[in-house]
This record gives sequence, C-alpha cells and structure tokens, in this order.
Amino acid sequence: MQAAPGTVQTLLVPWPALDTRREVKVWLPPDYQRSGRPLPVAYLLDGQNVFGPGIPHGSWKADLAGAALAAKGLELLLVALPHGSEARIPEYTVRPDSRHGGGNGATTLRALVEAVKPWVDARFRTLAGQRHTALIGSSLGGLLALEAGLRFPSTFGFLGVLSPSVWWADRAALRDAARVNPRWGQTYHLTTGDAEGDRPAASARQVEETRALHAVLTGRGAQATLSVTPGGHDECTWAAQLPGVLRAFGALLADRA
Repeated sequence: MQAAPGTVQTLLVPWPALDTRREVKVWLPPDYQRSGRPLPVAYLLDGQNVFGPGIPHGSWKADLAGAALAAKGLELLLVALPHGSEARIPEYTVRPDSRHGGGNGATTLRALVEAVKPWVDARFRTLAGQRHTALIGSSLGGLLALEAGLRFPSTFGFLGVLSPSVWWADRAALRDAARVNPRWGQTYHLTTGDAEGDRPAASARQVEETRALHAVLTGRGAQATLSVTPGGHDECTWAAQLPGVLRAFGALLADRA
C-alpha cells in the first residue's frame, strides 16, 4: 500500500466510562510540527480499519485522504477510535435490537465526549469547538455518529453518516432523527452505496432507508446532504466516499471562516 505523507501516532487513551484503555491513532498532516497552527479534528469510528492496510476487512485509507486534502491547503487532524472487537455491536448501538441485542452506545458516546476528546484536545493543537469537530462512522458506526449529533449537539458540528444501518431496532433512527434542531448549527452528511445488500431488493431498501433518514433531517430544518455512490457495504466503498466527506467538512469550515 502507498505510504501517505504525515505521521500516525498510536497512543493509549483512557476510556473510563467503558472501564478500559485503548490504542487511539492520530494522523497529523505533514506540516503539523512546523506550522504551529491549531487544526480542526475529524474523529473516525471503527478505528481498526481507518489507516494503513486495515486488517482484516481493508481500510478507509484516511491517511491518504488527509494527505491529499493537506496538499490542497485543508489540514485536519484525523483520530481513529477503535471499537471493542466482540463488543462492537453493544458499543455502537444506543438501544437493543430484538434479534441482535446491543444498546450500550450511550456509554460509548459519554466516553468519547467526556474523556477521549478532552484528552486529544489537551495533547494536540486542536480547534476544539463544535464547528471544528466532526465524527464519522459507517454502518452501525453511522448510526452512532447520528446519535452523537443528537445527544451532544454542542460538541459535534459535522456528522458523517456512511451506510447507516437504519433497519436497526425497527428503524428507530428515523424517530430519533426527528429530535434534530436546526438551531444547533450542525451538518449531517449521509452516504450510501447502491449495491450494499446481498440481493437487489436489499440494496434498494438500504438506499430507500437512507433517503428516509435524510428526509427526516431536512424536514426538521437541519442542514443535511445525501450522496448515493457505486459500491457495497464495505471498506472499499467507504474509502472511496471518505475524501468527499472530508471535503464537505472542509468546505463547511471555509464557509464559516
């Protein structure tokens, strides 16, 4: 795999709400040490698959995406947040599903907001405010990013909701999204592939449900965009989508400068 410019630091970070410590990876743009500038931050869920080869499922190649943006003048810190392996489903869902269980996502979000983000802000030059902070996730991670925006609107200004598992818990995300308030000043960037299911009907349903989520958000007056791209429910598709998601975050920052 092509090596990206910039530096990835691996750090052991306390997650007290989950009673653990985890390795968090932080990508710094090539000019970070020299410039002295504080930078916006994008946090990425499923951190095991964000940088490098991403074993075993492939990678989002976020370091390459970050380096390409930095070369065009948009510098971000990228923070890869790992899940708890076998505990991923409970950690990434705020309520249980009748077939799959889960439901500990509120604790995960509390760990991120109360411990991990302050830890990162204290150790790196960040622009720590809401409008400079993004959270991006895919699949169940996309649902968790949505919930982060709804539960912590003063923390996250940009939510990247990739291939969201809207079907979870009888499509509870559609009801949750109705809580959004346009006065929060957030942007929700939704994406989905056009072939995410194991058969055409399932793929069409994924697109339909993502469109429905987008409609709820915009119907409540929130700033939300939707992109349907070629691809499946996998890291290859999310790697192709991520540069556009990060560009959207950067464009939002430029508009508000």
